[in-house]
Amino acid sequence: MCAVMRSLLLLLMLCLLAAEPAQAFVAYVRAVEDSDCISVTRSRNGKGEAEVYYFYGISAPRGRQPMAVDAKALVRRMLKPGTRVTIQSPLKDHKGRQRALIYVDGVSMSSSLLEAGLAWVDRKNCKAMFCPRWYRTEQEAAAGHKGIWGLGLNSMPWQWQEE
Repeated sequence: MCAVMRSLLLLLMLCLLAAEPAQAFVAYVRAVEDSDCISVTRSRNGKGEAEVYYFYGISAPRGRQPMAVDAKALVRRMLKPGTRVTIQSPLKDHKGRQRALIYVDGVSMSSSLLEAGLAWVDRKNCKAMFCPRWYRTEQEAAAGHKGIWGLGLNSMPWQWQEE
């Protein structure tokens, strides 16, 4: 192998080693802001600046929408203040809100809400490779008439006006 090729190969290997892996960090729940949104701090004692994150890939009922109280109650049961969570792959959505995969004890909050029928897959923004699996989870909840899917509504929840 010529010296130029070796140099390029070495440079490529150094770039790969320096590449940042998918961002993930530990945080602690400060408050449940809504059915698909929490505030967290990076400090175990809850002090420090709060960061607000929406659950990636889903939307959940809010405000006066049907099942909003139930969805928020599920999140509150799973994410009491001080609960340790893992926040993975944060990104800003088209409205400038931080969205991320949020896990508690290895369980995805987005997936938990979908399984309970208390959320639906965000049809515009769920683009990750696991989103088709979430569509199946949503369909199973609908087939089982869980949560919003048991209400017999005239419109699909992703057509609801966001409050």
